[in-house]
Amino acid sequence: MGDDAPSCAIYRWIAEFKRCRESTEYARCSGRPVEACTEENVQRVNDMLMTDRRLSVRYVAECLKLSYGTTHHIVTDILSYNKVCAGWVPRMLTPENQQACLTTSRSAVAMATIRECGFQLLNHLPIHQM
Repeated sequence: MGDDAPSCAIYRWIAEFKRCRESTEYARCSGRPVEACTEENVQRVNDMLMTDRRLSVRYVAECLKLSYGTTHHIVTDILSYNKVCAGWVPRMLTPENQQACLTTSRSAVAMATIRECGFQLLNHLPIHQM
């Protein structure tokens, strides 16, 4: 029949009507309503990731009693984080900024912050030489 052949969807509908379906409208699914992506849960996930960026989605989900899928959706889609070298990095960073975050040590970041705030670093002798 070529292009005039009925599609597979027609055969599915025929099978549905043979099983006593009466309407072509889709019935509402009797699943659990989506209520886990609340502002409170988004904030709780963000707070956990801000304290330790190396946490896994599975660990965060278990701690907050959320499903893995919901937690993954919050982290990747709502908060826009990417996992880079075992740490969550905001997606808005450029690749150069992401690399800088990964290669810069925490002490170097702390020292740069101290200098930016206008504080002066004083040299002193080690304790054992006093």
